[in-house]
Amino acid sequence: MHFQICVLSLAFGLSICCCPAGYYTVRDNPACFTFLKAKNFEDGVQQCRNASGIPYKISNIFVNKNLYLWSNSSTRVIADEYYLGIRRRDEVWLYWDGSSVDYLHWGPGQPAPNSNNLTNSAAMPLVRKSDGWITVAEIRPLPFLCGHAPEC
Repeated sequence: MHFQICVLSLAFGLSICCCPAGYYTVRDNPACFTFLKAKNFEDGVQQCRNASGIPYKISNIFVNKNLYLWSNSSTRVIADEYYLGIRRRDEVWLYWDGSSVDYLHWGPGQPAPNSNNLTNSAAMPLVRKSDGWITVAEIRPLPFLCGHAPEC
């Protein structure tokens, strides 16, 4: 059974905005999100596009912390790491749609330097043991964090 999550939003004027069934939201970010089971980063991108998804943008430390707290308390997260939809291209971190990343929250020793010529195939999961991010190769099977605009 899926329930719609609705919030009173000031971001879209004073209105009630609802996440599609199967999507969730955290405080400080009006966007909705879900986790898609992905074979690799590209598979996650394709599934998110097929679901009319958008990159879920972690825009500041508050959204990052709330997503971290939500993922640690939720039974809906199916892994300790998941792709955030951010990738490294020519030493620049971008969302999968090519838009710029305004906020980064690396864990200690991160981002890892390029190794094994993975310059163009790096992704970033949020590790549930810490709210700091790490780099991983895009070939790993990890859940993919997919965003969706709320329906107001």
